[in-house]
Amino acid sequence: MQLVRAYSEATSGIRWRRLVITSAAGSAAACFLLALSLCSDVAFAAPAGAPPSDPRAAQAFAILDANCSGCHQAGKLSGPAPGGDLANILSLSELVAEPHLVRPGQPDASRLYHVLLDRHRPLDLSAETPWPDRSDIQRVRTYLEQAAAPARACGQADAPITAQGIAAAIDAATTAAGETVGRDLRFITLSHFSNDCMGEWELEGYRQAIGKLLNSLSWGLRPVALKRIDPGGTILAFRLADIGWIPEHWAAIAAREPTGIALDLAGKLSSRVADNRPVRADWLAFAIRDSALYGELLGLPPTLEELVRLLGIDREGEIGTAKAPRAAIRQSQITRGPRVIERFQAENRRLWLAYDTAEASGERDVFDRPLGYIRTVAERYRFRADGLRALFTLPNGFLGYSVFDPNGVRVPAVPAAIDTPAARWAGAGLAACISCHSAGPAPFTDAMRGHIESEKFTAPKDVRDAALAVYPAAGLATQREHDSSAFRRAMIQAGIDPDRTIHGLEITSALARRYRLDLDARAIAAEAGLRVETLAGAVAADKTIDPSLAHRLRQGVVSRAEANTVLAAIRGLRPESVTGDRPSQPPKVTLAPSPSQPRAEPDTEAPLRLLLWTERSRYASGELVAFHAAASAPCHLTLIGIDPAGKATVLFPSEFEPDNLLQPHRPVTVPAAGAQYQFRLRERGLETIIGVCQVGVKFPLGIEPDYERQRFTVLGSYENFERSGFQSDAPAPRTRGGRNGSAKTDAAQGAVARAAIRIAIE
Repeated sequence: MQLVRAYSEATSGIRWRRLVITSAAGSAAACFLLALSLCSDVAFAAPAGAPPSDPRAAQAFAILDANCSGCHQAGKLSGPAPGGDLANILSLSELVAEPHLVRPGQPDASRLYHVLLDRHRPLDLSAETPWPDRSDIQRVRTYLEQAAAPARACGQADAPITAQGIAAAIDAATTAAGETVGRDLRFITLSHFSNDCMGEWELEGYRQAIGKLLNSLSWGLRPVALKRIDPGGTILAFRLADIGWIPEHWAAIAAREPTGIALDLAGKLSSRVADNRPVRADWLAFAIRDSALYGELLGLPPTLEELVRLLGIDREGEIGTAKAPRAAIRQSQITRGPRVIERFQAENRRLWLAYDTAEASGERDVFDRPLGYIRTVAERYRFRADGLRALFTLPNGFLGYSVFDPNGVRVPAVPAAIDTPAARWAGAGLAACISCHSAGPAPFTDAMRGHIESEKFTAPKDVRDAALAVYPAAGLATQREHDSSAFRRAMIQAGIDPDRTIHGLEITSALARRYRLDLDARAIAAEAGLRVETLAGAVAADKTIDPSLAHRLRQGVVSRAEANTVLAAIRGLRPESVTGDRPSQPPKVTLAPSPSQPRAEPDTEAPLRLLLWTERSRYASGELVAFHAAASAPCHLTLIGIDPAGKATVLFPSEFEPDNLLQPHRPVTVPAAGAQYQFRLRERGLETIIGVCQVGVKFPLGIEPDYERQRFTVLGSYENFERSGFQSDAPAPRTRGGRNGSAKTDAAQGAVARAAIRIAIE
């Protein structure tokens, strides 16, 4: 790239209960199911494979294995769940197929490489945790440079499944079912996965995932297997009656589906099934992570007392007896504090409770006061939990989840005392509950019985005897195995393989994850039922789409919210609701009466994000070019240009524009309008532009401008510069603290976001 000084003149189950339907202003109960309920020690089933034979890939495999697999590889996890829903870090062929993680041949545009550069680590790992050094990071970079995008199982010649085709399949299925059954059918689609050339093995995993999800929301008396209604098995059908739902349940779901992804079947479905609009499987799995929607669909009562009564369990009469056996662990992997586990049973209904105590309260409070919540013993031997979590069986043998405050009132968020970084690292939502309990109640090893029998326990004999009665020497572990076996049988009856995982994740977690990922143009075209070139033409012609979004879509990946905006725009729909609920709120399906409960506030700890783009992806030699950038929070931007020969220059800041502080969501152009310089492209080939935006740090490590000597800082060979220390030797600060904006500001200092694009010079 030639730097041209131009000065300012240059241009440049519900049957069990009575139901009521209320409006959005009504008092629908908000519940929080999720929080990882009774997790203790959970093993994920898919171990890593053997190292690849290619030398570069083998080096990358070894580095990721040594430094990342403890958090991100199924079968090697050191915690209760994989961090960030990534459990296949050692499956290199899968990583390079994920555009949100790896851009094959473009390490500087790959999030996997960014994470290594920025020394990312979870909060609960110590500063002494090993981390790859510069040479190791360079080896991973070398692998990403030579990695090739995997071959697709299908090609552009294959006709995508369109809304018209989906409507025809639904019409045919409802006609064949007859009027009565047809009106009770509802449909879930996976068609966009097929359009994106997904293999049958993975597609079948997602079919089973949506079956597992629906059965987990059902008060039906037996497990239900979904039916395929099209030859490719991408449209699934079920009857509302089979899972104990009424039409309002489905209306509550369909009304929430974002406009951008909701199938436009207006005029395509016959009038008799006009209200049976299908919803997308991945969005549904993602949406049901929301505590309020989960509670509405399952009709969870507002208190533990009412849940116990609904299950037909006599908790009041059995607590403190051998009918309600207990176990205790010294340190939960989720809360980091002690946990007491308790089980109740009435016929085929089972309820597991976990009493969680914050780490700060100390193990002594629980282990020397083992009779908490048993009213017949002396107060000083009763502990008080900071929160209670419940896992219970539904009539069909699947599991339900809820969380309560110390008084047994269902709450929409984990109580603050037990809302730990480990819990947030593992994730939240129904997917987290199902993931942690993919095999039923999680295994545990009781530490209480031995403590009570030891000399360390100094309570009177009557207290010791009462404690020994509820902490049996054996039996609870056997009951856990029995309950897990019953859950597995229910899944098998519903056509679900209990041991199946997808990319190392539990199947419903994997399905929900699919919706959250950043998308490239191919994935968006698949969702629209279009070929990639057709989508590109539609985006270019649509003047309602922000030009910066259109440019970034050509050059990389965009967020889910932005993808929904594109999908809505090319269908000519209103954009105001493409990222969330529709303007008219859906009815709420609740228990009657149902006291109002507060909703969980959104998590505001969003990561810093940097966007980078140019007007085009291809330029002729000699043309002028400008670069555009925007950030989600205030940060200092550095732009580095790498020419086709590998020589690097800091394009921004410079002597002409030394102020590099970006304001949130305010795009900047480099050079700015009226700037005293221009960029002219000279050498033919590929030019790479790297953006780094840091909070509280003006320049990245290794860059020290000296404008008296150079108006633009010349770095020389980018390969040598990157090896010499373009990354920190210490882990980057990480946000600490609780949810909802309570993060400590000192941790935000030093946060960094990276982006990179390539342009072709012809």
